Amino acid sequence: MEASAAWRREAMQRIEQLRKADFQLVVRDEKGAPLPNAEISVSQYRHHFGFGAAVQAKHLFELPHQEFYRDTTARYFHRVTIANGLKWKHYQAQKPFVEQCLEWCSLQQLPVRGHCLVWPGFRRIPDELGSLKEDKAALRAAIEAHVTEFASMYDEPLIEWDVLNEPYTEHEFMDLLGPEVVNDWFRLAEEANPGLTRYINDYGVLTRSSKPHQQFYFDYISGLLAAKVPVQGIGFQGHGPERFAPTPPHELLRTMDKFATLGLPLQVTEFDFETTDQDLQAQYTSDFLITIFSHRAMTGLITWTPYEYAKGKGPKPDAAFFDHNRREKPNGNVWNSLVNDTWRTRTQIVTDDNGMAAFRGFKGSYNVEVSLGSGHVARQARFLDDNDQFAVVLPGP
Repeated sequence: MEASAAWRREAMQRIEQLRKADFQLVVRDEKGAPLPNAEISVSQYRHHFGFGAAVQAKHLFELPHQEFYRDTTARYFHRVTIANGLKWKHYQAQKPFVEQCLEWCSLQQLPVRGHCLVWPGFRRIPDELGSLKEDKAALRAAIEAHVTEFASMYDEPLIEWDVLNEPYTEHEFMDLLGPEVVNDWFRLAEEANPGLTRYINDYGVLTRSSKPHQQFYFDYISGLLAAKVPVQGIGFQGHGPERFAPTPPHELLRTMDKFATLGLPLQVTEFDFETTDQDLQAQYTSDFLITIFSHRAMTGLITWTPYEYAKGKGPKPDAAFFDHNRREKPNGNVWNSLVNDTWRTRTQIVTDDNGMAAFRGFKGSYNVEVSLGSGHVARQARFLDDNDQFAVVLPGP
């Protein structure tokens, strides 16, 4: 935890190397001639890395505090998971809020993760389907129909799905139908919507870890890949319950290194750290963010408990970034400071004689404003790779 710890210094160096790139802008007039001495302001408004939050959709659209939750979600986070609304068991009851949330996320340019297509146990599906325990063919058909329907139901801003959730402990459907049904679910999801990235997701691997659970998950994914199952990403839930000690950064890095050998993108899908020690919570949140953001294979980090919402009604009130009075806690301040200040690029540059200007920044989406004399234009640009170039045409007077 020391400020001078070697792991933290090395992680910050990796972040500078991996998460930033050199970008170019070119400014021309309407005839294509370069415009020197144009003043350019660039301000990043969305990270490419998925710094996100799992939200209860109804709270974004129910009085009395809907504006707070929407405003804070849009400012603090760069990706959204709808915590329960897209689960098979809860979808019908929450559908109006889910669709409002997806529409709002699209307007805010917030990508959305789908969670989850199959959580393979009877207690995780609508109660009326419990009778299918005695009819394997009907159970198989119902799950397959569900996967196809939900995977094809929404496109943007939905970008990915957790196709399978928690196979280590939740395997009732595989026990009844055979382990190969998982292969079918991933293939059906691919056929229904090939543009959405397909994840597997589990807990007890990166944090709250156990060696048997961790090894099972690694071997299970290895087996799916060997069978050519179209798994495209590996999710780690990342919960830190109060009775568990926080996982040290060097152990997090070792686990990520191991799973990175499978050749798939990694993502923390459900991070929270539950403790009443707010100083420790803030310190560990900072160190966890730095560790995850520094790893080459990681593509996102979703906090599962951004808001307490209401006193006594949340499962993990001590883990939240904002308490039930909507006051920011130290862990929320740490998140915002790192994600939206330290790791956010805002700069001013001027074009050279060739109408070119360059800057180094974090990968993501930017607001670009260009001024020269009385001319002014505002554009949005996406910068992801070294030497990405964005051209701006400045109209004449």
